[in-house]
Amino acid sequence: MSLDVYTFRHLQENEVDAVLNHLVLVFSSRPGGVPRGLFADHFLNDADRDIEGVRVAVLRGNALEKDEIVGTVRVYRRTLNLGPYGNLSCGAIGDVGTSPVHSGKGIASRLMREAEEYMIDRGISVAVLHTGSAAKLYAKLGWCICPMRMCTLSFEVGELKFGVEKWMRHARPVNVKRLADMRLMRLLHEKFAPVGSFVRSEAYWRDWVSADPQDTRRKLVRHVLEASVDGKVVQAYLFLDMSTLAVEQVLTSGKADIPVVLTVREFFVGHVKGDNVSTVPPEQFVGIFGALLLAGVNHIFDESILVDSVQLKATFPAILMPEAAMDAVRDSDLFDWLAPQKRVFYEDFGWMWKVLRPFVLVSHEAKSIITSNEEFVQKLTKPISILSIISGPINPYGFLKTDDF
Repeated sequence: MSLDVYTFRHLQENEVDAVLNHLVLVFSSRPGGVPRGLFADHFLNDADRDIEGVRVAVLRGNALEKDEIVGTVRVYRRTLNLGPYGNLSCGAIGDVGTSPVHSGKGIASRLMREAEEYMIDRGISVAVLHTGSAAKLYAKLGWCICPMRMCTLSFEVGELKFGVEKWMRHARPVNVKRLADMRLMRLLHEKFAPVGSFVRSEAYWRDWVSADPQDTRRKLVRHVLEASVDGKVVQAYLFLDMSTLAVEQVLTSGKADIPVVLTVREFFVGHVKGDNVSTVPPEQFVGIFGALLLAGVNHIFDESILVDSVQLKATFPAILMPEAAMDAVRDSDLFDWLAPQKRVFYEDFGWMWKVLRPFVLVSHEAKSIITSNEEFVQKLTKPISILSIISGPINPYGFLKTDDF
């Protein structure tokens, strides 16, 4: 079957249900499947959605059969945080899926080309995607891998409690309807969000970040922390999630026989005075991180389950808790849960970027004309000093799971 039997175009307003059904079908082969609610959230909660950026392949019907959507690629319109180089319009590629019976015919490649044409026509210079096993396919289409450094910490609840108890009383669940909570999170995010993450508008915070997710596979917990230390106001927030299935298994059995696995979506902390935000000392940085981790776990499990011997495993982009920050407090017995033997670092090779057209980046140091993927990746990962608690520049590149597309 050639591509001539398909119509390639953008999605129509009356086809939203059809494309959601298509995505559920395509991704049903994943363990546990992917709930329709995830795709619905991504469409309905995206204030920047553009239906023309949803490219579809349609198998034309006849008198007996309706037209059928058999392939999709979506461009999520985003603004990229490039740190010292400012912000840049970006296209995030998601929802790439071809119906199994129509795979192998070049549909995805054709849709990817259409997505790139869509972005170029709208002045977008850079695109990003994340893939599991299709990196070689995307490389053939001109994409470049830029691995992201990740970290997993493994420790016992008792170890964590010992170092963070003094902060626990200041932590509480986020109230997304409370203006002060939203302001706190926006200030910290604007100050400390890593290079490679997305800039967030007020509408994005309201519709995307604050919405209660319909993805039933994960349980999301959000906490903020506010305290006064030596006359300075310290504010922080942390989002984490856990597998719903794992949570239910622990609650049903009444005990955690295997490690409780946590995914940290984002974490930021700082001294806040009005609209000004500055960094905190190392002990506060890591202590508050641990306190908010424990607050999140406590929110789900009671003390009869969360005994000191329970193992926790927390995974996050390394930029959120840099190794240098952990090393800065390694001599303190309060932070044994951050000891080198508790850490595992690895690279996520699924992140890929593509320069769609030449563009200019300007910093206070120089002006650069970017013409290739390699030049752009070099800018993403160029070491800079981003936290005063860390001596010397570090790789600032990271992505926040809250912004998954």
